[in-house]
Amino acid sequence: MKKLVLLGLVCAIVATFTATYSSVHVNSATSSSDLLHKVFLPIVAKNFCPSVEPCEPFYKLRLHITTTSDWSWVGLTDGARVLVGAIVETNGGFPRDGGDRIVGLGQAIGAALRGEQVSVMKDLALTDLSDQVEFEITRGDLGETIVEVWNANGEVPINVSTVRWSGLNPPFNAFSFTVDAHLVTGGGPLTHGLDEIKDAAEEAFSLARQLNNQLPELQPLFHRASITFTTTSDWANVSIAHGAEIYGVRLLDTIGNPTHAEASRINFALNQPLEQANAGSTVGLTADMALADVVQRGDVEFVISKGHLNDATVEVFNHNTADAVSIRRVTHSGVASISDPRNPLTFTVEVEALTANGPLEAPKPTVDKMVWAFYYLWYHLGDWASPILKDRPATRYASSDPQALARHIEQAQSAGIDGFIASWWGPGDQTDYNLKLLLDAAAMRGFAVTAYFETLYAEGWHAVGPRDEQQITEWLEYLIREYGQHPGYYRLNGKPVIVVWASNSVPLATWQRIFTNLRTRGLDAFYIAMGYNPEVLSEFEGLHEYGVNGHYRLGALYQHAAQLVRSSSLLYPDAAPKIWIATLQPGYDERTIPGRQGYYWERRNGDSYRYTFEAAMKSDPDWLFITTWNEWWEHTYIEPSEQYGDLYLRLTKEFADAWKKR
Repeated sequence: MKKLVLLGLVCAIVATFTATYSSVHVNSATSSSDLLHKVFLPIVAKNFCPSVEPCEPFYKLRLHITTTSDWSWVGLTDGARVLVGAIVETNGGFPRDGGDRIVGLGQAIGAALRGEQVSVMKDLALTDLSDQVEFEITRGDLGETIVEVWNANGEVPINVSTVRWSGLNPPFNAFSFTVDAHLVTGGGPLTHGLDEIKDAAEEAFSLARQLNNQLPELQPLFHRASITFTTTSDWANVSIAHGAEIYGVRLLDTIGNPTHAEASRINFALNQPLEQANAGSTVGLTADMALADVVQRGDVEFVISKGHLNDATVEVFNHNTADAVSIRRVTHSGVASISDPRNPLTFTVEVEALTANGPLEAPKPTVDKMVWAFYYLWYHLGDWASPILKDRPATRYASSDPQALARHIEQAQSAGIDGFIASWWGPGDQTDYNLKLLLDAAAMRGFAVTAYFETLYAEGWHAVGPRDEQQITEWLEYLIREYGQHPGYYRLNGKPVIVVWASNSVPLATWQRIFTNLRTRGLDAFYIAMGYNPEVLSEFEGLHEYGVNGHYRLGALYQHAAQLVRSSSLLYPDAAPKIWIATLQPGYDERTIPGRQGYYWERRNGDSYRYTFEAAMKSDPDWLFITTWNEWWEHTYIEPSEQYGDLYLRLTKEFADAWKKR
């Protein structure tokens, strides 16, 4: 019941649109890119027909999804039952399969900024069609997503609808469209072919593991650069268009009185009032950058955009040594393009000048290798009779039973697990009472415990939204005062470690105020954020992700995320290096939970768990998190069960031993 799965939030339907024949175009944005990394990945969802065909008649539909955004999801939301779904082709990016009716795709934000395209193709076998089949698109703020719907009942698929979506519809830029069912059913139904989709699953999974294992070992190498950016216009920004990727950025200072000064991996931006610009006022910023993926030859291309008034000047420095060296200075005056509202001016920096005296190796934190498992303290004996559960613990228990807590700790220790991250729902909750018992049991056995701070509040099985600033502050104060010095609570550098669920649901400025408020009263902690946004490392000490199920370039994703974390140590040399945490997960299944989207990922008798471990090893993590010890509602547990026995403890022991010996 990590009933606050963010996918449920992302897939909320907040806009509708109807598509019938041929093509629909909504707020499109032009894009251009080379298509990279073409990989065929047939990934099965589940076949509900018997293994021997023929079986239930069905209609075959193909979705071809292309995006220039940093992330996008497409789901079939209504109007048909899906018997089986499989990704059959991907082209770049980080594809993610969501089970029967959902597919996702992401890419590095820098690539999205440059307008690079990534794509994925998924085949669906449908039955029980209504008059219309409804789909939903969600995506990031950048770029656009194009969804082509194909009738694949014949040997040659026929395009029946194309939808392009680039509009903004906060919070997840969602919109829905429908396709008339008769366009999908033409040429059908089919009675053979489901087994072809099902059989492709293991080929896909095998290929995904091969891609992991073929990755080179991660080398956290970067080129450090600095920038001084000033303007007398009312607005201006500068970005890297081609030739390098910004992995980390740090705003050092501002010049003058800008109304907005931003340094991000996307761009550097400045604004000032128009009357101030008319008076010739200068505003600016200075910033450091950690660059990687730099081209071997040629130039790195920058773009300056600005208002039609006055000038904007950019000076780029090589900062691979203690003293920054200026390597390029460019001024953009007046109007470079009347037709383009961005008024862009392109300039280049020689790679040799940018990379001289580099690359630099980012230091790692000096922390012990630790394996942690997410742990849930909300169970009653009666819960094990729930029809939601497809499996049950080998020994049933209540979370308030000290003997059960002790047994779990001893089982975890035998499997090489060093600590539990205990889901905590605030003062007075049952998880608060049970946390005290868990800490006592841990202290007696030399086991570590931290809290998983539940940032979102829920109604039933669903997330509603983040807690407000006052409640978060009060809860953290209680947690630190009540448990921070308990001998069973894990502390790093003298501070209690607190892992934060859904930290990105609260603005970073709010976290900054909360942490500052607590620190001024002597209540400090070591906070771990969720998600792979390195900009939060100005306030948090490390990054993790809770759910990694369904990722089919997970090793590459982990390497990218690790580089984002490692880059921060070059930009904040006076601070301790941040912690990179990779997640292991055996599977996922929410199909029995009322009102959920039906997202799931097969366990494959331990192979999915091994796949996430192999991916993690390619990123040289500081810690490993396991999702989960005992989240039974979403079926991510590794504790001994009626169905699997101690299989997952034996695998965990194997993984932990192998990693700690590296």
